[in-house]
Amino acid sequence: MSRLVIARREAQLSASVMCTCTGIAKLSEAACQEAKKQGINISISVVDENAWPLYFKRYGEAMLVTTVLVPNKAYTSAVMRMPSGDLAN
Repeated sequence: MSRLVIARREAQLSASVMCTCTGIAKLSEAACQEAKKQGINISISVVDENAWPLYFKRYGEAMLVTTVLVPNKAYTSAVMRMPSGDLAN
């Protein structure tokens, strides 16, 4: 399992505790730093339990399509009440 996946899972667990604008921004920055170490660009989207958008950030040269796909992925995860990685199963 890559460090980015571990960081993302840790961020998911922490997000329920730190669901403030400052907390979300800090988690986002931490994920971005880990992605930079791995040489990838990411976009991050956070929604609340009702799937309302709280935060979106596109880092570096992340593909433009992520501005649509990432928020939709977060929305679907919230509506289905499961982590997005489990949706394929």
